[in-house]
Amino acid sequence: MNKILKKIIFLFLLMSSLSLAQASDLLVYGIEDEIDTGIEAIVLRDPFWPVGYNPDSKQVFEQVAEPDSENENKIDESAPVVEVAEIPVDEEEWETAEKTIPRQSGIFSARNPESGKSELKMLLDKKNYFAGDLLYVTNNAIEFVWKIDSIEFSPPSFKTSRVRAERVPKTR
Repeated sequence: MNKILKKIIFLFLLMSSLSLAQASDLLVYGIEDEIDTGIEAIVLRDPFWPVGYNPDSKQVFEQVAEPDSENENKIDESAPVVEVAEIPVDEEEWETAEKTIPRQSGIFSARNPESGKSELKMLLDKKNYFAGDLLYVTNNAIEFVWKIDSIEFSPPSFKTSRVRAERVPKTR
């Protein structure tokens, strides 16, 4: 074996699972058959096989049955229906949520894609809003919705009106 090929094999063996001592022993003692076998094993191994898997062995794997898609989404009609009383959202929760509405980061004039007119537009959390758009905020597992009534350029501000608030179900 020429020197360049030995160096390449040595580096290749170092990058594999062999330690420095094992790789140098293989090259120093001239065990070229073992090197070739080791390289073949490394090259022929599929990287997506599980650790310790040998394709030549006769390993038996359990067949997992595929889920029955028809029965998977069926609701058990014999189960009792439990209705949960929804707790109404009070004024204090609205006020707390209003404090979490982000501050506008910019107000400018732009063409509204729905009306085609030039209107004032503002940025809240990197999203564009025109007057009349809905603003959604989730706070303490309650989704609050406000309608943006107006956007003022000077001083930069906007006015909102409450639309609705509903508690987020635990299944979401």
